[in-house]
Amino acid sequence: GTMLQAIERYMKQAIVDKVSSVSSSALVSSLHMMKISYDVVKRWINEAQEAASSDNIMVQ
Repeated sequence: GTMLQAIERYMKQAIVDKVSSVSSSALVSSLHMMKISYDVVKRWINEAQEAASSDNIMVQ
């Protein structure tokens, strides 16, 4: 969990990145990380919702 908290800021930035492949990869990685620390990843919901409203089909 501690390592995940250390990269939390970078993950939040990556989720809302303008490059769709970065955002998409961050979202998929977040799903995998939920198995490790659900509570930490849950805090990224605002960024995930922002990414979900993207026009890019790869991110949706």
